[in-house]
Amino acid sequence: IHASFISSENHEAMINAVEFLKKKRFRNIVYITPPSEVASTIDIRVNGFTHGLLRHYKIATPQNILIIEGTPAQKKSTIVKHLKDYPNTEIIIVTSVQRHCVLSAVQELGLNIPRDIKLMFFDDELTPPERNALKPYILQQDGYQIGYLAAEALYNQLYGDMRPVTKLLPVTIIDTSLDHT
Repeated sequence: IHASFISSENHEAMINAVEFLKKKRFRNIVYITPPSEVASTIDIRVNGFTHGLLRHYKIATPQNILIIEGTPAQKKSTIVKHLKDYPNTEIIIVTSVQRHCVLSAVQELGLNIPRDIKLMFFDDELTPPERNALKPYILQQDGYQIGYLAAEALYNQLYGDMRPVTKLLPVTIIDTSLDHT
């Protein structure tokens, strides 16, 4: 199989995210993620996040990474426990898909987003009211470009150019608290 790989540059994105958060003066960051079996990019993101913590904060601890799995109720319970164990958590990095568990856990603890805890999401899958209320930072991947390049690689495979390609696209950090809509 001559497989191509088209993706965002997830390792660099997480290093850049940590650098961005350090410049915003956040000290207590947690990255909440499903286990690595869920997607090939998870280990890459975790490694990039850890690398970023070591580069910019000189330390990475169990406080910084939380792996969640199970039912939504189990995920929520794990998040609640983590936030109780580490009440100094200032910002949570999470995929938009996992946001409901995070929001539910934060609400159960009586915390307010963005006042008490700030969020950073991979991808903007929020409704406009959610985006306006949560004011998250967003690690935005270019889904259109990823799809275009994947289709191009497939087309080339079908019509004779069997060389596999690997393309990693940059991720943009968006600060929605700057939105004036």
